[in-house]
Amino acid sequence: MLNYTNFLNNQTGLPPLPMTLHGKGKRRQQVGEITVMYAIIKACGKQYKVEKGSKFEIDRVAGEEGSTIEFPEVLFLSSDGQATIGNPTIAGACVKAEIVEHLRGPKMIVFKMKRRKRSRVKKGHRQELTRIVITDIVAG
Repeated sequence: MLNYTNFLNNQTGLPPLPMTLHGKGKRRQQVGEITVMYAIIKACGKQYKVEKGSKFEIDRVAGEEGSTIEFPEVLFLSSDGQATIGNPTIAGACVKAEIVEHLRGPKMIVFKMKRRKRSRVKKGHRQELTRIVITDIVAG
């Protein structure tokens, strides 16, 4: 069975891939034919790099847990070593995701003080978030 762990441990019967050293920490990175399809999307005014199966949190979106949402604003798409850049978006491309849960972020304290004026204001804020998992990337 060919999976990623067996591939890295060279239990596939194939010759080993060449290894290269990069960066200050001299981390090892394999150079080979494994390519992952990924996209850069625009959601809630921010840009995210997503792959199929990746989980992350975005600002609160409408929808119930378990429902599917689509992100039609795909700015960049890479698959099989081919890159597609949108102008500003890629026509027909979209990323589909499933809502896992709605949650609130950590408490942020906003403290304002004006010295020598006896003016102090302390406020708290918790951002409303939605945790999603990417189910599919559709190229246009």
